[in-house]
Amino acid sequence: MSLTPTTSPNHHTNANTNSTTHGSRRGSGSTKDPAASILSSGPVLETMVTSEGKLVTAAVHPDQQQQMQHQQEQHRWRRTMSREEQQPRGGSARCRECGGVVDPASGTAVGDVDTDDEDEEDGDEEEEEEAGENGNRPTTRYRKKKKNGVMDKGSVKSGTHRRRSSSRRSPQNGQPYQQQHQRLLLRKNAFHPRPSPLDWDNLSATHNPMMGFFTLFWITMSIYMVSVLYQNYVTRGILVGHGLFWVMFHRSLPLILSELALILSLFVNVPLAKLLVNGYVPARLLVPFQHTYQTVWFAFCIGWVLSQTWSWTQSGFFTIHVIAMLMKQHSYMASVVECVQKRKRLGKCMQRMDEVAAELKRLEDQPRTPLDTNEQTTPTTTTTPTTSTTTRREHQLEIEWQTLKETALTLRSSLTKGATSFPSNVTFANFVDYLLVPTLVYELEYPRTSEIRWAFVAEKALGTIGVMMILYVTIEHYVYPVLNELGRLSFLESTVKLMLPFTLCYMLIFFVIFEFICNFFAELTRFADREFYEDWWNALTFDEYARKWNKPVHEFLLRHVYLESITTYKLTKRSASFVTFFLSSCLHELVMSVLARRVRMYLFFMQMTQLPLILLARWSRVRKRPRVGNALFWLGLCLGPPLLAVGYCREHFLN
Repeated sequence: MSLTPTTSPNHHTNANTNSTTHGSRRGSGSTKDPAASILSSGPVLETMVTSEGKLVTAAVHPDQQQQMQHQQEQHRWRRTMSREEQQPRGGSARCRECGGVVDPASGTAVGDVDTDDEDEEDGDEEEEEEAGENGNRPTTRYRKKKKNGVMDKGSVKSGTHRRRSSSRRSPQNGQPYQQQHQRLLLRKNAFHPRPSPLDWDNLSATHNPMMGFFTLFWITMSIYMVSVLYQNYVTRGILVGHGLFWVMFHRSLPLILSELALILSLFVNVPLAKLLVNGYVPARLLVPFQHTYQTVWFAFCIGWVLSQTWSWTQSGFFTIHVIAMLMKQHSYMASVVECVQKRKRLGKCMQRMDEVAAELKRLEDQPRTPLDTNEQTTPTTTTTPTTSTTTRREHQLEIEWQTLKETALTLRSSLTKGATSFPSNVTFANFVDYLLVPTLVYELEYPRTSEIRWAFVAEKALGTIGVMMILYVTIEHYVYPVLNELGRLSFLESTVKLMLPFTLCYMLIFFVIFEFICNFFAELTRFADREFYEDWWNALTFDEYARKWNKPVHEFLLRHVYLESITTYKLTKRSASFVTFFLSSCLHELVMSVLARRVRMYLFFMQMTQLPLILLARWSRVRKRPRVGNALFWLGLCLGPPLLAVGYCREHFLN
C-alpha cells in the first residue's frame, strides 16, 4: 500500500504532545528555531492517500514530512506563477513551467508531454540517450507515435518531474542559451597529452603494421638523394646547383632584422593586455580596440614586405610568419578580453548574490501570522492552504540565488586552469612561453611533459636539416628547370612535368613543418599535445582534409572564426562554415599575391571550387565507395600545386 500526502500538508498534529506546529518552512512566528522545534517534537501525524484512494492517518518523521511539504510547495508555487493554466487536448491541466500533465488530486506534475515533431513519425518505440552537460548519468527516454491525433502513453514520461531545455521554455536566467553555448565551447578544450601520429616512438608503441613502409619511404628518399647528386656530378661536375641558394640567402640581412623587429613588436600585447585588465579601456571598446590594433599591425607588416626588394622565398617566408603571429596575438588578446568580461560578470553575479541573500534574510525576519490552533485540534481536520506572496517571493529568490551560485562557480572555474589563474597570467614570461609553444590558440595552461628529451630534440633537428636538403635538391633540379622553360613549353606539358616533383615537395613540406619543427619546439617547451595532424591522407573530402592536415590552424579557425561567428554574430552553422572557408581562401591568396607581386586570384578560386567538390563527395553514392572519394581527393591534390605554379610563375619567369 503506497502512501501519498494530501493537498493539505501544512497542518499536522504532534503525536506526543498537545502543541501544534505549522508545517511551513518558516514556522508560526515563534522566536524558537522552527527546524529545531520540529526535530525535537518527534514523529507527527499526517493524513495520507493510499493507492486505493482511502484517507488514513500515519506517523511520519519530521524530516520526511518537511521534504514532502517542500516538494509540493515548490511545484504549487510554479503553478501559481500564472493566473491561467494551459489546457491540453485531454482537458487536464498542464504545468506552465515544464508542460507536464498536472494531477488534479495532488496538484503535482506526473509526466512531461513530448511534442517534438520529429518523433511523431510512424515507427516502433525509440530509445535515446541524453548525456548531461557535465558528464551526468544519461537519461533514457521512450517515445511512441501519435495515433489519430492522440498522444500515446509511451510519449508521457512518468516519474520524476524533469525540466526540458527547449525553446518553448522561458528561462529565468538564460539557462538554455548557456547550455547551447557550453556545447559549442566544449570543443575549445582541444589540448590533451597526445603523441604525433607518424613519430617513430608512437609507431613502435602502438605496433603499427605500416612501420615497414615508413622505413621504406626514408630509404627511398636516401637512394633518391644519392642518385640525384651522382647524376649531377657526372653531368655538371658539381654535386648541387647553387641557383636556389642564391635566391634564398641573397641580401638576407634585411630579412633577419625584419624578423627581429616582428618578434619584438609582439610584446606590445602584454602592456595592452594590462591596460584591459586594469580597466583603463571601457568595456564597450574592448573588442574594437583589439581588432583595430591588430588590423593596423597586419597592414603595416604586409606593406613592409611589398616595399622590400626581397626574393620570392624571402617574401613568402616573412608573409607566412606574419600571418602566424597575427593568429597568435589575436588568440592571446581575445582570451584576455574574454577573461576580463567573465571577471566583470562574476563581480556582478557576486553582488547580486549578496542582494538576494539580504532580501531573503529580511523576509525570514518578518513576523508570520500564526494559524488558528482551534482548527488543528483533530488530525482529521483539513483546510485548503493559500500560498502567500511572501512564500512565493522566497522561492523565487532561492531559485535565483542557486542559479547565481552555479553561474559564479562556472565563471570562476573558467578563469583558472591548473596552477594558472587570470589575471596572474598576464606577464612577459607567460607570453614568451606562449610564443614558443607550437600552437596558435592561447590557453591559461597547456598539458606538459615531465622532462625534455634532448636525444629527441637532436633527432628532430637533424631530421629538419635532412628534409630541407631533399627539398632543395628537388626544387633545384626538377622544378627550377621547368619554370625557366615556361616560355617554350605549353601549359599542359609544363603541368605534367611539375606534377610529381610538386607532390613530393608538398609531402616533404608537410612532414618537415608538422613532424620535425613543431615537435622540436614542443619538446623544448614540454608541450604534451603533439597531434599537429591526423591521417589526412585517408581523407574522403576536402573539408575532412582541411580539418586533419593542419590542426593548429584548424583549431584557430574553429575557435576564433567559426564558433565566434555563431556565438557573437549569431550566424548559422552553414554561414559560419562559409565565412571560415572564405577567410582561409583570402589568406592563402594573400600569400600568393605577395610572392608573385601581382593579384591573379587563382588560388582563391581554386579553393572556392572545393565547395561543390565537398558536396559531391557527400553524395550518398560516393560515400558508399570510400575508395572513389579518396581517389578524387588525391587527384585534386596532385593537380592543384602544379596548376598554381604554372599560373602564378608563368608571367614572372617570362618577364
